[in-house]
Amino acid sequence: GGNDNQFKAKVNRQIGWLYFYSDELSKLSEESSESIVELEAPIKQLNAFHVAPTLQNQQQQQQSIQINRKNLQLAIDHLTKSAQQDSTQNLTWYYLGRAFACKGNSREAFVSYKNSVNNPDANGDTWCSIGVLYYQQKQLMDSLQAFICAIQLDRTHLAAWLNLGILYEQDNQHEEALKCYKSAIRCKI
Repeated sequence: GGNDNQFKAKVNRQIGWLYFYSDELSKLSEESSESIVELEAPIKQLNAFHVAPTLQNQQQQQQSIQINRKNLQLAIDHLTKSAQQDSTQNLTWYYLGRAFACKGNSREAFVSYKNSVNNPDANGDTWCSIGVLYYQQKQLMDSLQAFICAIQLDRTHLAAWLNLGILYEQDNQHEEALKCYKSAIRCKI
């Protein structure tokens, strides 16, 4: 019945997220070095299940998490199955969007994120990830708006404040950037 599908959906979601995020499952094998893609390292927070990515400059690229393409596909398969079993789970759509974004499928990522933000349980993480995706596509105004949406949903969203600050700084709006960074500091107090 319905409860059975919800349970299966949650289990598939967790399996998919483990394939996507787990250190053990993302370790590189020497024979598959060509099948590696990079994911921007998320802000380090206590709850790894809800971290949102932050914008990074070139010097920070060596901190990227590396994910094996096979594991990434397994993650997408399980998360897709989870979404089919229970399409009302905001977190499933968010994770699926992150996985598609990592794979470079921005269209699928946006569709997944849209399903996430249209959910009553939507949170700032999804909007923050949308902002990163827009940033990667050089759509800076859309990126800025997404980070603002994240902050409107959660005034203590550290990654969104940092990302917004980075955008303002890159646009030489130093006063605005400073306000964002100060807000980020208040999030950690």
